[in-house]
Amino acid sequence: MDAKVYELINDQINKELYSAYLYLSFADYYEEEGLSGYANYFEIQAQEERDHAMIFRNYLHENGEKVKLLAIEQP
Repeated sequence: MDAKVYELINDQINKELYSAYLYLSFADYYEEEGLSGYANYFEIQAQEERDHAMIFRNYLHENGEKVKLLAIEQP
């Protein structure tokens, strides 16, 4: 695999996980405000972002590449 493509895909994993983290923080906010419907919506979105990260992770593994997980910034 081209090194630049590898770096971009690995970076995308981090971006997807950050998005999941961000959506989860939205869900927490809405839950704490008593708006469980909104909280549920953002929990679903967080799961979708985690699913995307796993697709990229699996792609790298299927192509014999190591995954380098990076720190996830606080939203």
